[in-house]
Amino acid sequence: MFRRADGGWEVASVRAVIGAEPPGWRLETWRYEEFAFASGVLPAWELAGLASPVPSGVLTVGRVTGRLPGARGPANWARRPGFAAHERLPLPWPVTDYALAPLDNETRLPRGILAGPLCPSFPEAASAWRAFFEGDFALDATWHPPGELAVLRSVDDAGWLGRIRVGPAELSAEVCGNQAEGCELELFGTFSRAARRLDGPGTVTFSLERGLPPHAWLWLKRDTRWLDYRVIDPPQAGIEAPRR
Repeated sequence: MFRRADGGWEVASVRAVIGAEPPGWRLETWRYEEFAFASGVLPAWELAGLASPVPSGVLTVGRVTGRLPGARGPANWARRPGFAAHERLPLPWPVTDYALAPLDNETRLPRGILAGPLCPSFPEAASAWRAFFEGDFALDATWHPPGELAVLRSVDDAGWLGRIRVGPAELSAEVCGNQAEGCELELFGTFSRAARRLDGPGTVTFSLERGLPPHAWLWLKRDTRWLDYRVIDPPQAGIEAPRR
């Protein structure tokens, strides 16, 4: 997102996925009088200027160019699994998120109705932010956008869990990634636990002689490092399970 500043545009909010194309991603620009949204594809190194503590340089996304406002460091970071619970916009791969705080903590969004050529109109700016970044077009004037200047999500493609199917007698899980060989896939539950050593990517099947155990999780790991995990009971996004 860009906002008007000093007769031009200034970067106000960035959400980037590095290493993969997010599901449902589209190339588009929404331009209003006081601010603009734009999506685009660009080399990851061009995002490096977002971390500078000094307001300098510019960032071009799609058809909009704005100056960089400077960030407060160091960046906060966190690893997240694919389809992480409680994510507003979950991704199918594990990621490491790097959050950058702006030098100016004040969130300045324009007031009033937003209308622009060939783009959706909104009664206020917060709903426009949520619609563009998250695909949620519900109108809610009480909701406020997160305060980060940028969240950079780096995809970890070493190993991740793909499609998972749960049946009455077995559970099958697709394991993907360029370093899946030698990893371990563990099915954890309150009364049943099992593990498989992997020869590479592919589908792994666990028998469920007593059905799916309560509090079931799948862990994909290498030695002491987890690569991805999924909560199976209760079933979450990315899991095909029979209805109870």
